[in-house]
Amino acid sequence: MHSEFAWLSIGELAKELQCSHRSIYQLKADGIFIGGTHYYSIGNGLIRGKCVYNLEACRKALLERTKELVKNKSIQQSEIYNEDQIKQLAEKRVHRGSQKL
Repeated sequence: MHSEFAWLSIGELAKELQCSHRSIYQLKADGIFIGGTHYYSIGNGLIRGKCVYNLEACRKALLERTKELVKNKSIQQSEIYNEDQIKQLAEKRVHRGSQKL
């Protein structure tokens, strides 16, 4: 388990956030992950310098981004079904499928 001060490489961060390296690069480009807050850079490379990421700060930024997207209706909240509803939907699908035969 990581503490709020867990600092990770991009590979470790991608694994923890269950996303790709490309997604992390895009989050940086979009200003979601901000240098000095969500990550720090090592070395002199302005473009390809190694970055080390704060796991909890990145998670918090993603939660805030998701909250804003839902608020602005850019994404919808997930639909939640109980077991009975899932069975009913599955039965409808099976029933519709058997009518085509």
